[in-house]
Amino acid sequence: MRVTVPMGYDRRLRPCPTDDGRECHLFAVTADGHSHRGALQRSQADLKAEIAAWRRKQPRDSGWQSNSVTIEAHRAEPQPYLRSRVVPQLIIEPDVMTKTSYSICWQGVISTAVCTTGAKVCK
Repeated sequence: MRVTVPMGYDRRLRPCPTDDGRECHLFAVTADGHSHRGALQRSQADLKAEIAAWRRKQPRDSGWQSNSVTIEAHRAEPQPYLRSRVVPQLIIEPDVMTKTSYSICWQGVISTAVCTTGAKVCK
């Protein structure tokens, strides 16, 4: 099961204000797997694909397709699809942070593991 987490008006992202005048959007994607590693890899890959697809859909003159766009790690809240929330006892430690994503994982209801991975995209 792959789910793009509803975070805002278009179900994929939400605008994010910054102090430095940049325009940013927050993305989060949730994926499950038969292992912690599998769920993590799927959520990271799905996030990357979701951001790339969103950028391709933006008008050419919007600046979202330029090389000056930055992608940074952003901690998104867990977005379970079979629970109302994730209790701390279910969290699989440690969280995984890369230069471009932040992932938090937990024990799933049906799947062994589920991860939500987030990023902040700015121009």
